[in-house]
Amino acid sequence: EEFSFQALQKLHHEIGEPEDVVTCGELEFFDKAYDQVSCKTTKKLDRFDDRVFYKVSTSDDPVISRLAEAGEANVFG
Repeated sequence: EEFSFQALQKLHHEIGEPEDVVTCGELEFFDKAYDQVSCKTTKKLDRFDDRVFYKVSTSDDPVISRLAEAGEANVFG
């Protein structure tokens, strides 16, 4: 079945206010110049040698696994 774009725009769903289940980590300043990057306007990426980056998938994340096992939140949709 196909839906037209106009039909999709007419659909309405009430979404409640979000709530924080758990707070982890921190975010740093985001340079909005990265939003304007294109082939003509480039921006050099900065290297962070003083940071540790963890490459963990959502399924392997210990916080998400704990929330899923405890039934505290629907973390996998």
